[in-house]
Amino acid sequence: MCFLRSFLAITCVVFGLTVQATAEDNPGAWLRPIFGNRQPQATYQSRGWFSANVRNQPTRLNMVEQQVNITVPLMQNQDREWSLSARLGQTDIHSRARLLDAGQMLPRDLWDVGLSTTYRFKTGDKSIAGFNLGLSSPSDKPFDSVHEIDVQGNVFYRLPTGDRDAWVFMVNYASNRSFARNVPLPGVAYEWNPAGSMNAMLGVPFSSVRWRPFERMTLNARYLLPRTLHAKASYDIGSECTLFGAFDWTSRRWFRHDRTDNDHSLEYWEKRLEAGLVWQPTQNVSLTLSGGYAFNRFFYEGDGYRDRADNRINLDDGPFVGLRLAVRF
Repeated sequence: MCFLRSFLAITCVVFGLTVQATAEDNPGAWLRPIFGNRQPQATYQSRGWFSANVRNQPTRLNMVEQQVNITVPLMQNQDREWSLSARLGQTDIHSRARLLDAGQMLPRDLWDVGLSTTYRFKTGDKSIAGFNLGLSSPSDKPFDSVHEIDVQGNVFYRLPTGDRDAWVFMVNYASNRSFARNVPLPGVAYEWNPAGSMNAMLGVPFSSVRWRPFERMTLNARYLLPRTLHAKASYDIGSECTLFGAFDWTSRRWFRHDRTDNDHSLEYWEKRLEAGLVWQPTQNVSLTLSGGYAFNRFFYEGDGYRDRADNRINLDDGPFVGLRLAVRF
């Protein structure tokens, strides 16, 4: 098993850094009607949280998160696209905080190593079908055993209803959700494009809206059931620079290798307000600098969000800073 863990980890890291990442593996990229113009892309992003008190424990916690994503199309033409994605993420935690129910320390290093592939094709004039399949190991010891492996998959279909609008159907499988793990869940949404300045996808379990009320401003919002939310307002202050403000309600989860229950995962939840500047000196390069305030922050370990009182570690609110570099080739 040690050999298997080492082989899989090295394969994912090396292959991921030289081939692709998951930066564009999302429903918006899967369903876009344009084929044949994807470019290889590499992104590096980092976020650092300042030291904060751990409530009801005599310690503090500060955290730095880094992730590398690389994306490369393997095959593309006017009717079909096949891409491969990889990521290497690491969260470095400095604290003596304890998961009290488990009687163990919060891990120092948490990793997220993964590969995924997406294949999509036209089934008619504007209809699109395809699938996405991913394998990852979010853990303090990636690929330590089969219990530290996360499998995710999606099958999707876009059925046009006129020149602009469409129905979107999807089935999602995930072994590491915060609810209904290992259960294929269907989804349906209606893609509404009333004008060139607005695009909306309204449905279950996901919805999104993009609106340009005037030339320099863009408003975006995305919601994924049951409790993931992103809202962002951007304003172009020149040909190369964009200011933005955002709100996120988000989470991350990992499998501790020495947990006592294999169905449990370690989860981190937070809400955050963020503002920043995007500098795009060329069409293929962008640099984002940001900062903000994180609140309602906590870790827990359990079998889902309903167990969020178990092994709970509550953190004080506090500031953070972020950086993101994206390059297209």
